Amino acid sequence: MTRNMTIPGMGRSTVPILLLVAAVHMGAVSTGSAASSDTDSNVSSSPGIYAGSGTDFVEIARKVTPFVVTISTKRTIEHPPIEQAPSFKGPFERFFRRFREEERFEAEGLGSGVIIREDGVILTNNHVVEEADEIQVSIFENQIYTAEILGRDPTTDLAVIKIDGDGLPVAPLGNSDEAQVGEWVLAIGNPMQLPFTVTAGIISAKGRNIDIIPGSYSIESFIQTDAAINPGNSGGPLINLRGEVVGINTAISSNTGYYQGYGFAIPVNLAKRVLNDIIEEGHVVRGILGISIRNVTPELAEQISLGTTSGIRVEGFVPQDSPARRAGLEQGDVIVGVDGIAVSRVNELQTLVANRKPGDPVTIDIIRDQETMTYTVILIERPEGNQNVASTAVELENHPFGVRLTDLDERTRTVHGLGEASGVTVVEVDPDGPAAAANPFPLQAGDVILEINNGTDVATISNMEEKLDGLRNSAELLLYISRYRDGRVSANYTVIEPRW
Repeated sequence: MTRNMTIPGMGRSTVPILLLVAAVHMGAVSTGSAASSDTDSNVSSSPGIYAGSGTDFVEIARKVTPFVVTISTKRTIEHPPIEQAPSFKGPFERFFRRFREEERFEAEGLGSGVIIREDGVILTNNHVVEEADEIQVSIFENQIYTAEILGRDPTTDLAVIKIDGDGLPVAPLGNSDEAQVGEWVLAIGNPMQLPFTVTAGIISAKGRNIDIIPGSYSIESFIQTDAAINPGNSGGPLINLRGEVVGINTAISSNTGYYQGYGFAIPVNLAKRVLNDIIEEGHVVRGILGISIRNVTPELAEQISLGTTSGIRVEGFVPQDSPARRAGLEQGDVIVGVDGIAVSRVNELQTLVANRKPGDPVTIDIIRDQETMTYTVILIERPEGNQNVASTAVELENHPFGVRLTDLDERTRTVHGLGEASGVTVVEVDPDGPAAAANPFPLQAGDVILEINNGTDVATISNMEEKLDGLRNSAELLLYISRYRDGRVSANYTVIEPRW
């Protein structure tokens, strides 16, 4: 899977981020896709291995390679019949049929994994095994086993599988919270179909959010490393100099699909929690605050006179009777701490809350009207099918304008001087979507949409959606917006071409 992203700390340059499992289709290799510390009573870990020299990796490689496995998957891909594929019809239909004699074929994938229990429980990436019809595992002695999936968690891109083993070598799981930028690490896996390959590098950053795990409710706080990892490394371990697993290798930053300097691993402390839940419950049990949130931007900080450009703004509550609202949080609050730990970005908040369970009390530090306050929220279990710690109101790619919106709050109403007027606030704009191309005024975060088509007032998000449903035959819409910039408010008409 490939997405063009701006990676934090790399300016405005965009690079593709790729999951690392190598998929083999019809014999050709495609590299573009497929793939606080908790005490664990279910997972046994062997003692750590200490390396006396920072550059002597020989002993570590010898001791840890046996608990790394190769994971091979097979799945059946079905083509729709020619009759249901309009692009194949017409004068060249006979030509296409020559290459579509069969409507299905078998695809293969290759990834890595880590043995974390003597009886054959293995930790790997979700994207390595999620669509597999058949999973085979090869251990270091070239023994091959058939594996079953015990559980998957798409929100962290982790999965737990099991083979029928006994007395297998077990990986010692370290503490990723203690991992330091600049410390040496080894990456072990099966890159480019080369099994049990060891590479070395350093941890080059922590807490990276690279938006590679699909879905709005993903939890990302990756360890970044310059140890060489490539397609096929997915699910393999990142090892410190004590021989402990500190991360599960997941993705690379690359323009070519191969190693170009940076890889990303899921912190092992997050993996421990997912692992324990799957073994004990069969699925991940996650507590939620029940809030819609977004990062504070410089523009937003100026708009609400925050005094800081870091923090997470509460946009709303999901559900409306959420534990956060019951505890006293309000729309517009800016979260700056969780249990005494400072947070400045959404991924930091999500990672901290993800380590808690339903029923746990969590203290939330917020800024409201330039005043710092603290509230205690009792987490509830996420509803079935709702995989979020916090969510956003409307997804960019799903909205016909390519925006994320929230209902107008009193503070925004006051800043814009709107009095009793109604509207919805733009909180994020897809740079490639219709809103960014609106003429003559592209929409911006902080704008308030007041009217559609010269006179149709917009009251709330749901009200706006109802009105848009009746305008789906329109190639263009006229929007009336309020904009606050540089201490003054302006009202503007602009034309947008919706993406229906």
